[in-house]
Amino acid sequence: AQGRTAAAGALFDAALAANPWEVFYRLEYARHLHKAGDFERAAAQGAAASALRPAEPDGWAMLGTYLLVWRQAGGPDRVREAADALARAQRLDPFSPAVRENKALAERLLEGTP
Repeated sequence: AQGRTAAAGALFDAALAANPWEVFYRLEYARHLHKAGDFERAAAQGAAASALRPAEPDGWAMLGTYLLVWRQAGGPDRVREAADALARAQRLDPFSPAVRENKALAERLLEGTP
């Protein structure tokens, strides 16, 4: 809110250094990176969260969602990886509307439908 994005990034880095297993910090950091337009690093937070806690859906959902966002912003085509991550998130949490919607988007993109 204060527009201190560099300071926020440094504080998130410090929080994750103190507790790298905390998925909530990674989720908030990914949101911050998304607002800053750094979709690659936002997806990396999802990859780290899913590697550290593979039985929790949040990391997989983050990874899949930010890979899709990054692609839509002109990044690499990693839709298959996004779809796989979102499918895993959905298996772990079948009731998440956001995961269901993003997984459907990834599937449409794979089929070549907008």
